[in-house]
Amino acid sequence: LDAYRSVFETDLIMSGPTVITKVIQAAAARARKAHNNMQGKMQYSVLLILTDGIVSNLPETKQLLATVGEVPLSVVIIGLGMA
Repeated sequence: LDAYRSVFETDLIMSGPTVITKVIQAAAARARKAHNNMQGKMQYSVLLILTDGIVSNLPETKQLLATVGEVPLSVVIIGLGMA
């Protein structure tokens, strides 16, 4: 939550379109790297995405989620608001 709050201390303007594929790709890469560096130990990651908009590129997002399905990563997307 600290990282989320820190966004509002910058000049970043949170607006559409809502494209989440880049963050999923980055999280999958980090999860894969962390898993590979554990030397036989189990490692699992969870990506929580809070969004106030409709995902703009839903077909690409679905395809990406299917592609990274073998990575030890859960992606939880929570829509806030009326969108």
